[in-house]
Amino acid sequence: MKVYRIAQKDWRTYSAMPELQDFVEDWVEKGGFVLKVPSAIVPEESNYLINPKSALMNTVRIANSEDFSLDERLLKR
Repeated sequence: MKVYRIAQKDWRTYSAMPELQDFVEDWVEKGGFVLKVPSAIVPEESNYLINPKSALMNTVRIANSEDFSLDERLLKR
């Protein structure tokens, strides 16, 4: 497993950093499987991106699911 670090400490203030877009596009094209990224909303949490183009995609199985309730306060400006 490779670990990549974001050099910019204030990355959450950007809507989309071109370097990150380039990195993810390259990761997808090279067949990366799962990418763990920090949550922009909850700093203590992570999100996992699964590449549908990966050769390993056919190994993905949904083991469990649960209802998600979005906190409407996140949508207010």
